Amino acid sequence: MKPTFQLFLAMVLALLAGCTNKVRTETVILENGEEVRVRQILPIVVGDGTRVLMMTYVTDLNIEDVDSVQREADRIWPWYQSIVEKRGYEVGGVQAASIVKEGFMYNETKNYTFIYQKKNNRWEQLDRPVEFEAQPGSPYNSGQSLRD
Repeated sequence: MKPTFQLFLAMVLALLAGCTNKVRTETVILENGEEVRVRQILPIVVGDGTRVLMMTYVTDLNIEDVDSVQREADRIWPWYQSIVEKRGYEVGGVQAASIVKEGFMYNETKNYTFIYQKKNNRWEQLDRPVEFEAQPGSPYNSGQSLRD
């Protein structure tokens, strides 16, 4: 084979390897030894202007079993609370994502979100379900790694 063809073939294979839509996560180990597969930490602004630091993680639980997902989010919150505070937010979201179908070009997930808000120097979870929409054109529209 000619070196040019080998280079072309290597580039095509690298491109195809990068085209898969596998859900990328970063594994975090909580103090209790439990592993959490974090997808992203994303700052958003909701309709009333409230800034929320939203963390999405992949759960193996049935997303319809809200009580079990709630207990899981409650175990994750102490770890995530320190990140929310460090970044200067008074509202943090923990979003559980259950992967329903993983495809080549897209993933189908079901999500459930828990919102925690700091009031009077104390964190409280807001009553569920919480409904909000990110503001269009918000400057907070890119994900961040856990190390930011």
